[in-house]
Amino acid sequence: MTQSDTPLGPVLVTGAGGFIGGHVVRELAARGYHVTAGLRRDGPSDAVRTVVADITSEADMARAMQGCAAVVHAASGSPEVIVAGMRSVLATAGAAKVVHLSSVSVYGAAEGSFDEETGVMGPLDAYGAAKREAEALCLEAAERGMDVVILRPGIVTGSGSSLWVKDLATRMAQGGASDFGAAGEGWSEPIHWRDLCAAIASVLALPPHNTPPVFNVSGAERISWNGYMTQLAQALNLPVHKTGPAGLALSKLGKLTRKFGVPMGRPSPSAAEMAVFGRQADYPSTRLHEATGWRAEMRLDDIFTEIAEAQT
Repeated sequence: MTQSDTPLGPVLVTGAGGFIGGHVVRELAARGYHVTAGLRRDGPSDAVRTVVADITSEADMARAMQGCAAVVHAASGSPEVIVAGMRSVLATAGAAKVVHLSSVSVYGAAEGSFDEETGVMGPLDAYGAAKREAEALCLEAAERGMDVVILRPGIVTGSGSSLWVKDLATRMAQGGASDFGAAGEGWSEPIHWRDLCAAIASVLALPPHNTPPVFNVSGAERISWNGYMTQLAQALNLPVHKTGPAGLALSKLGKLTRKFGVPMGRPSPSAAEMAVFGRQADYPSTRLHEATGWRAEMRLDDIFTEIAEAQT
């Protein structure tokens, strides 16, 4: 099955003020879509139309959805907002297609290779549990006849990413490590925002399904977290610091002492981050490629080049 070359109609993008949502607005507009940017507050947008809306308010979402043939639900927030926002979107979408951006976090904190039929493997954190509940709401809506697609992206990166570029860069600029030794040899499959936007465009063109399709969306290449952070440091002209177990212990001690106003040691990741950095988990995008022809095009060198060039 291949995607149509003709946009299906106006598309609402929730979370348009955020990193992912903002890029989705611009990329869909560049592909010929008439886009409505759903913003939490007034601000600039590249969309044809903007609307300020609280995603947890059905009245706001009904107003935002007027005239739209589809909604790309990219807004996020606290676990409570994730679930309430999903309910609101589904309650007001009517006949519009709903593309929900979920997360590979719904698989839990286990290792191995996870396709879309894999259930929860290992404990879920609060974010993963909320995304899982939001997916369950999508499945219930599909049973009522709604046109729903669920995308599960992994690490979405590129210039402008707060979580996977800016925050890591700030930590490394303050002397934090970019290579954690054996503790950082988990797998990362970073997907650039351009590839994610292309994946969204590809599923917007899919015909309705009786059972909502669920797709992993991963990047073109796998890299260890040590490799990702080291290449990020190099792209941003930051020093590459390596540390082992002793260095990690000192970093954690430094985090504790800084709480009491005594600067000591280097900035360190949280325990939850270190669990991610050490996990060897793979989320193939085979099903999405077979359904739409989509394939991630941004190689690792392309990703870090784009990040580096955005700094100049």
